[in-house]
Amino acid sequence: MPVVKQPFQFDLFRSFLVVAGLVFFGATTAPAQEKTREYAWYNPEKVVTSEPCGECHKSEYEVWKKTKHAIGFKSLHRTEISEMITKRMGFDLIKRESLCLKCHYLSGIKDGELRALSGVGCESCHGAARDWINIHNNYGPGGVKRNDETPEHKAQRIAESKAKGMFRPSELYAVIANCYQCHTVPHEQLVNVGGHPSGTRNFDFLKRLEEIRHNFLQAQFDPSRTENVERPPERKRVMYVAGQALDLEFGMRGAAVARENGAYIRAMQTRVRSAVIKLRTISNRVALPEIKDMLAIVGQVNVSPNNQAALLSAAAKISEATKKFIKTSDGRQLASLDGLIAGTDAPAPDAESGTGETPPVATAPSPESKTPETREVTKPPAPAVESSGETAKPPDFVKPQSNYAIKTRIRPRAQHNTIGPSCDCHKEINQWQETDRHFRSARPFFAKAQKNAQIARLYGLSLAEITKGNRLCMDCHGTVISGEEAEDVFDGVSCEGCHGPAADYKKPHSADKPPHGYVVGKDYGMLLLENLEVRAEACAQCHYITDPRLISSGHPTGANFDLARADNQIVHWKAPTPAPAELKAAYEKVVAKRGAIPTVEPRSLTTGIGTSEPAPPSNTTTQESDEARTAPPKPRPVLLSNLSPAKSAGRDIRLEPLNLKSDSSSVEEILLILKERLELLYKKVGEQP
Repeated sequence: MPVVKQPFQFDLFRSFLVVAGLVFFGATTAPAQEKTREYAWYNPEKVVTSEPCGECHKSEYEVWKKTKHAIGFKSLHRTEISEMITKRMGFDLIKRESLCLKCHYLSGIKDGELRALSGVGCESCHGAARDWINIHNNYGPGGVKRNDETPEHKAQRIAESKAKGMFRPSELYAVIANCYQCHTVPHEQLVNVGGHPSGTRNFDFLKRLEEIRHNFLQAQFDPSRTENVERPPERKRVMYVAGQALDLEFGMRGAAVARENGAYIRAMQTRVRSAVIKLRTISNRVALPEIKDMLAIVGQVNVSPNNQAALLSAAAKISEATKKFIKTSDGRQLASLDGLIAGTDAPAPDAESGTGETPPVATAPSPESKTPETREVTKPPAPAVESSGETAKPPDFVKPQSNYAIKTRIRPRAQHNTIGPSCDCHKEINQWQETDRHFRSARPFFAKAQKNAQIARLYGLSLAEITKGNRLCMDCHGTVISGEEAEDVFDGVSCEGCHGPAADYKKPHSADKPPHGYVVGKDYGMLLLENLEVRAEACAQCHYITDPRLISSGHPTGANFDLARADNQIVHWKAPTPAPAELKAAYEKVVAKRGAIPTVEPRSLTTGIGTSEPAPPSNTTTQESDEARTAPPKPRPVLLSNLSPAKSAGRDIRLEPLNLKSDSSSVEEILLILKERLELLYKKVGEQP
C-alpha cells in the first residue's frame, strides 16, 4: 500500500516564513490568506493529488480520467465563456488566484502559490487527504491485508479517517452536499457580473452520480469480481430523495447570499421552486414525515434578497431533516418512487389519441359540461420545406356554441422526448436565457396571477391544473419533460421549446468527433431554424391562436404578432439575422395554412358562453409580455350610487343562478366568479329601460 510522506520539515519552514512575513510586513499576508479561503473549499496545503489514490484504486482512477471532472483541466480555460467570465471578473489566470479554483479544479500549493493541480479530483469529493490517506490504507500493524483486518481495527480506521476529514461514500449527506456546494454556484457577483451560469440547471444528483460511477470496491479485493457495481435499488431510492432534499437546502443557501434583484436570485428562486415540486411529488407517492417537515419549513420563509438569517435558519432545519431521513430509511419502503427515478412514471396513454395524455381531472361541473366534450387530435405537420399543398382553412366565423373542445395540447405532439433544461455546452446562451421573458413564462401560473387564472377557469381548468404538464397552459408556457406530464412544470420555455425535443439529438449533436453538430441533430428531431418557414412554424404554434374555446376564454389571439420584431429581440446566435421582409413572408405563409383566427363570443364564469357582446378584435402587440396581456375588455362598471332613482326603480333585474362550481372551490375561484357577477349586475342596472 502506498504511504504518503508527511512534509513536516517543509511545514516548519513555511510556518517560519509566515511568521517572518507578519513581523516584517504586518498585514500584507492577510489578503493572500483570505484568497486561499475564498478560492478553495478545503485546506489546499493538505492536498496530495489523485495519483496516490490511483495506486490502490486503479479502476476508479481510470474511470475518473475519462470524466468531465478530469478533462476540464486541459480545456476549460480555453472556452469562450471562460474567457468572458475571466475578463469580467478581473482574473488574470483562472488556474491561479480565481474563484474558478473552488469548483473546476483540485487546487493546492505549488511553488508557494495556490494553483490548479488537476481537474476535479478524488479529494474534491472525498476531502483533502494528507491527514487521512495513511490511516485509510492501513489495515493493521505489520502490513495486514484488507481481508485479514479485524472488525475492531476497521471500525477504528473508519472513525479516525472521518475525523481527519475524509468524506466516505457511506456518508451520504456529506457526499451529496459536496456536490451541491459547487453545482449551485453560491456567488452572486460571479453570476450577475461575470455572466457565469447559476449552477447546473435541473441537477439530478443520482443521474450525475451514475455518470461518474466508479464502484469497484468489491472488484479491488476479489479477483473474480471486475465490474463497476451498480447500486441496489433500495440505495438508489434513498439517494434520490436525499438529492432532492439537498437541492432545496442549497437553493435556499444560495438565495441567502443574494443582495440584489438579478439573474442570480431568480435562478435560486427557480431552484427552490423546482425542488419543492419534486419533493411534493415524492410526498404524494409515499408518506415521509421528514419531507412533510421540509415543505412546511420552506413555506414559512421568503426566498428573496437580503433575507440571509431566515434562509440559513430554514436551510439548517432542512439539513437536519435530510440527515434524519438518511439515517432512518433503508429504501425498502420507497418502492413507489422507482418510476420517478427511472423516468417511466408517465400517465397511461389516452384511449382516443394514444398520445400519453391523461384525460382532464374530474372537477366541479360547469354550465358547458352537461354535454360530452371532445378532444382535438393534432397530427404532426409535414416539414415546412417539403410542404406540397395547403390544408383546408377553417371558416372565418365559428358559430357560438356551448361546447368547444377542451384540449390538453395546443401544439402537435413531437415524435421525440423532451429532457428539460440541460444544454450544458451552451453556457453563454443559458446565461442569456435567464434574462429572456420565455424563461419566466411559467411564473405567473405559479403565482396564480389574476389574468392567467381567469382565462384558465373560463377555459375549464381549476387553479391546481394550470401548472400541470398534461394541461393546455404548460404546453406553450412551460417545458414539459417527457414522463413527467402529470407533474407541475417549473421551467418556462427552454431551448427545446424552439429547437425541438433533445432526448435523441443531444448526444450526437454534442459529440466530440464527427459526425456531430447541427447536421446530425436534424436526423434526431432537431429543428433547423435557419429555414425561415420552420422558424415561423415553431413560433406560430404558440403565438398564433386559433382554438375557439381558448379565444372565447379571453386568451390573446396573437393576431398582431410580428415575427421579425420578436426574432430580433431574442438574438443569441452568431449567424446573420434574416431580413424582416423574409421573416414576414415566411410567417404569412405559415399562418395562411393555419387559417384565419375565428370570431367567437366571450365566456362568463357565471353564465357560460353566449353573452350579448361579441369579443372585440385582438389588439395585442409584440411589445407586451404574455404576463401583461389582458382578456377582452369587460363592460364598463356603472356605480349604483350614480344612478337616479327613476332609472332603476321598479325594474325587475334577473340574473342566472349563482354557480359556485362546488364546495371545494378555492378562494381565488370564488372571487373571480363574484367579480364577474358584480360586473354583470352593474351592466344590467346601467342598461336603459
